[in-house]
Amino acid sequence: MAIRAAPRLSDSSLVARKLGEVELGLYAAPSYLKKHGAPGSKDDLARHACVVFRGEELSRTWPLIGPDGDAGAVVQGHVGGDDLGFVRAIVLAAGGIGLLPSFNCAADVAGGRLVRILPKLHARGATLYLLHPQARTLPARGTAFRDYVVEAFARRASSNHEFSVDRPAQRP
Repeated sequence: MAIRAAPRLSDSSLVARKLGEVELGLYAAPSYLKKHGAPGSKDDLARHACVVFRGEELSRTWPLIGPDGDAGAVVQGHVGGDDLGFVRAIVLAAGGIGLLPSFNCAADVAGGRLVRILPKLHARGATLYLLHPQARTLPARGTAFRDYVVEAFARRASSNHEFSVDRPAQRP
């Protein structure tokens, strides 16, 4: 079994069970904010050092969504990379503001290492899928694990909004 993040999955012999959509938020290290101040609006992001994920020539439009709908922001990064772990490490090192998966930053926010900025803005990230062989070849412990993972993601989605899940109708 594997958990995979992707916009959509290509055909395969594996069963893909959608776990949910990842929410992205804007994060910065407290020391970065102390030195540069916190942006007051999405337009202020253009005046900040941003750490971009997969940005051509470090320029990127972050597809932010706010209370009133689309609120995209054009940012110019000083540093970028194609690995979210690298982007998170640069943000943690006070290298700028990053658009990161909320579930990857929860422990850093709780520990005071990162601050969520402009919390009314977010972006939709990739869809998370649980991949596994066809059910007829899945042993009982595999089925139990699959069901546990699906339920755990559903519980997390309902408790902290880091994911959104398409829930099937509840049985009476």
